Amino acid sequence: MGLNKKLGAACLTAALLSAPVFAHAGPTSAGSWYAGLQGAWTEWDPNRDNDYDFLMATGRVGFFPANQVAIETRLGFGLTDDDDGGNTDYSVDHLLGVYGVGHLLTYRDRFSVYLIGGATSMTLERNGDPASGALAPAFGAGFDVYLQGNAALNVEYMRYQQGAEFDGGGDADLSAINVGVSWTL
Repeated sequence: MGLNKKLGAACLTAALLSAPVFAHAGPTSAGSWYAGLQGAWTEWDPNRDNDYDFLMATGRVGFFPANQVAIETRLGFGLTDDDDGGNTDYSVDHLLGVYGVGHLLTYRDRFSVYLIGGATSMTLERNGDPASGALAPAFGAGFDVYLQGNAALNVEYMRYQQGAEFDGGGDADLSAINVGVSWTL
């Protein structure tokens, strides 16, 4: 399934879950902490010719130093791999990132739309062994739906790496559609 179809399915899921009957006050106020888990449909594009699709799991922790502005860190691990049609399998060994998150629109404390940006360090796995790593800029946009209690559902598009250089090759991109849940701590 292509990344555009995945994005459409994720947006439809978020829209269905945003019904007001599920809504509760959003945890975007200064001084609050949150933690979450996400599943990701990930695409690594090393040379603009071939792309490799993986599933990934990501944990995240964030803090709001100001209302609607958070600092977040993520740690992700690859769950599946993809091959080049020959003898080489690729997957994400792990990624680590630090981001700023700005919640731009909050509707009646039921949902929030946000932009995210920062940097991600990723290690690529080749044939089961960590092969090479890169640090590159990251950006994305997402949508939180606040549930009753302290939970929120989340869907987002994330470009974890833009123009990363792996083994001097350069210009590799790592994109993902993330779906998950978070809790206010």
